[in-house]
Amino acid sequence: MQELLADTPAFHASTPFDLQPVTDDRPYFELFLDWNRLDDIRKSLGGKWEGLVEAGLLVPLLFAAVSLSALLLIGIPILPHLRRMENTISVLLYFAGIGLAFMLVEIALLEKLTPFLGQPVYSFALVLSGLLTASGLGSFLSSRFSRTGIRFYFLLLLFGLFFCFRNLPDLLRELSGEEWIIRLLWAWLVVSASGLLMGIPFPAGLKHFAVFGKHTEERRIRVAMAWCANACASVAGAAGAVWIAQLAGQSILFLLGALAYGTAWLTLEIRGG
Repeated sequence: MQELLADTPAFHASTPFDLQPVTDDRPYFELFLDWNRLDDIRKSLGGKWEGLVEAGLLVPLLFAAVSLSALLLIGIPILPHLRRMENTISVLLYFAGIGLAFMLVEIALLEKLTPFLGQPVYSFALVLSGLLTASGLGSFLSSRFSRTGIRFYFLLLLFGLFFCFRNLPDLLRELSGEEWIIRLLWAWLVVSASGLLMGIPFPAGLKHFAVFGKHTEERRIRVAMAWCANACASVAGAAGAVWIAQLAGQSILFLLGALAYGTAWLTLEIRGG
C-alpha cells in the first residue's frame, strides 16, 4: 500500500497483475489478468494454471470450447452442401452476422440493466422474455415490408444501437433514482424497441436471398445453412460478448452489434435478391 500511494504509475508497472480501479462500464472486481504478462503471473502463482483460470482465463477458455463445439456439431454437417448453393459466402456471412449481433446486444442489455433494476434475476427475466417476444413480433411484421422498408428498419436499428452505445449509460444513470416500477418500464421500453427491430433481419434475409423461390431440395439446404450459420454465431457470440465486455467494457457491445448488423445489411444489399 505504501508503494501504491507513493508512486501509483510505478506500482502498476511493476506488478504482474492488472490492479487498476474498475469503472461502471467494466465493473469486474475479480478479474486482474494482465494479458501482456501471463507468464509472469503464472510464475508468481508457482506455475499453477488454476490461478490463471480464476483470475480471468475461464471466459476465454469457455469461448474457445463453445466455438469449437458449435462448429463441429452445427457447422460441419452442412459443409458437403456448400458447393451446390449460389451465394454461399453471402448467406453464411449474413446469417452469422445477425446471430452474432443479436447476442452482443442481448449480453449488453443484461449487463447494463442488472445494476439498474437491482437484481440479476430481474434483468435476466426482462431481457430474455422481452427480446424473444418483441423479436417474434418483429419477425411477424417483417413479412409485410418491401425492400425499401427493410432498408429503413435496418438503418433505424443501426441508429438505435449507436444511440445505446453513446447515451444509454448516462440515461440509466439519470433514471437510477426513480421508483422501481418506473425503472422497470424504462428497461422494458429499451428491450422491446431493440427486440422489435432485431427480429426483422432473419426473415428478411430468408426472403431477399430468394430462399422460398428455389426448388424444394435447394430451399431445404438454404434454410438449413441459414440456421447453421446463425446458430454457430449465436452460441459462440454469447461467450464472446462476455469476454469483450470484460476486456473493453459493456457499452462497446452495442457498437460492435451495430457493426455486425451493418455488415449483414451491406451483404444483403450487394448480393441479396
